[in-house]
Amino acid sequence: DSDNGDGVRLEFNDVPAGLVNGVNAVFTLNNEPDPSSDILLFVNGLLQRQGASFDYTLVGDTITFNAGAVPTTGDTLLTSYRY
Repeated sequence: DSDNGDGVRLEFNDVPAGLVNGVNAVFTLNNEPDPSSDILLFVNGLLQRQGASFDYTLVGDTITFNAGAVPTTGDTLLTSYRY
């Protein structure tokens, strides 16, 4: 977590809260990304794509993984974003 001096705050290596079990698709961030498109979300080191046709959607501070992209037991989630 840092401030670059112009009032923009950055969150690095935020692990979204939520049960990683292959069933749960909803995870919560520490902060709400602003703008919402300014987020990097990785699952096991692989960048995920945001959007209803891709890997996940983001509303406020809530990530919802789309069918076929739900993290399974043992997966590691990591995000970085502006807020």
